[in-house]
Amino acid sequence: MLRWVFLLLLLANALAFFWYAQQHRAQVQYQVPVQPSELELLHELPPSGPQS
Repeated sequence: MLRWVFLLLLLANALAFFWYAQQHRAQVQYQVPVQPSELELLHELPPSGPQS
């Protein structure tokens, strides 16, 4: 009997987590922080050596 209670609680926990993840995903809006035209490759950056 205790095993079934534990399994039902585990199932309820999984369902609640799935519901929360779906709600949270619907509220998040992703924005690109940098436009691709503004990106610079590492070899295009000016060298920065140790400053004394």
